[in-house]
Amino acid sequence: ANCFCSDGETPYDTANERGTPQGCYHVAESAAVFVAADDNCKRESGFVATAHDTDKNYFLMSLFKKNSNFWLGYQRTNGAFTWEDNSKNPFTAWAAGNPVSNQDCAYGKQTTGFNSAWYSAGCRDSITASHQYACQLRPCDSTYNCWV
Repeated sequence: ANCFCSDGETPYDTANERGTPQGCYHVAESAAVFVAADDNCKRESGFVATAHDTDKNYFLMSLFKKNSNFWLGYQRTNGAFTWEDNSKNPFTAWAAGNPVSNQDCAYGKQTTGFNSAWYSAGCRDSITASHQYACQLRPCDSTYNCWV
């Protein structure tokens, strides 16, 4: 269907027969608390990027400078973590001792080499939890015009 990402977005290509992007990722210019990141991504008709397997987790880590904290679209609501894209995917990569109760948002961080782990943080804590983030956006195609 001739899918592509707009300028300034990074495509996530998985092994598929057409080589079409599975999503487009726009890295925000500045860090934010999760609720602000979420609002910003929604204004772009997207959501805070999700990671449903180790390949995607590594891809997200590669979008940021080494050892940067970056928000994941994974938030605790009514006692259970849910994905921003409404997926029911069970994949997680929590660091030991995480998630911490009363810290309802998840962020990733490179731990060593190509490895990363997830940690929990407050969703609105501007003192300790202002992190980088990427918005996950739908690729442009003949049925979806990205420039509207």
